[in-house]
Amino acid sequence: MDFYREFIKPDLDEVQSTVKGLLTKDEQLSHMDNVYKRLDRVDSELQSLSGALRRLEAESQVVSAAVKRLEERLATTDAKLDRMAFRSELVELKEQVAHLNERIAQLEKALN
Repeated sequence: MDFYREFIKPDLDEVQSTVKGLLTKDEQLSHMDNVYKRLDRVDSELQSLSGALRRLEAESQVVSAAVKRLEERLATTDAKLDRMAFRSELVELKEQVAHLNERIAQLEKALN
């Protein structure tokens, strides 16, 4: 009996306390059910995010195309503005030449 109290009982008590701390099969299954529910929610959210990402990528392509068209229009507008500026300078130069021609004509008249 001493052998039992000294060696076997402490080991059995330790095993018993460990077993008491373990979850029952129903508790384990309940925890697994909760884990699967969470995984289902995560999967659902992942699918939603993937769809949203695809929509954003498509929208980004549309926006990129619009930006490209705007850049092309801006380049065309810049070229038109440059031509208008040259025309304006040409008109000013023609006016200056006409004014100088008048001045030359006045000076020639004064000299004759």
